[in-house]
Amino acid sequence: VTKINEWNAATVRVVGKRVTVTVNGTKCVDAEVEFPRAKGFVALQQLDSPVEFRTVRVRDLSAEKR
Repeated sequence: VTKINEWNAATVRVVGKRVTVTVNGTKCVDAEVEFPRAKGFVALQQLDSPVEFRTVRVRDLSAEKR
């Protein structure tokens, strides 16, 4: 849990249909997901309150060893 005006750190990793999400070092999602398409847009959102994003990176990890 972070305090007001502190940044959270999140990592989203998608390998095939497996999605894992880690927030502040805690894994909060680890699931198989049916995607409607293999390629498309990346979207970030927050509901009901202002939000800022910094240091957002998108990398293709398909060439890395697993």
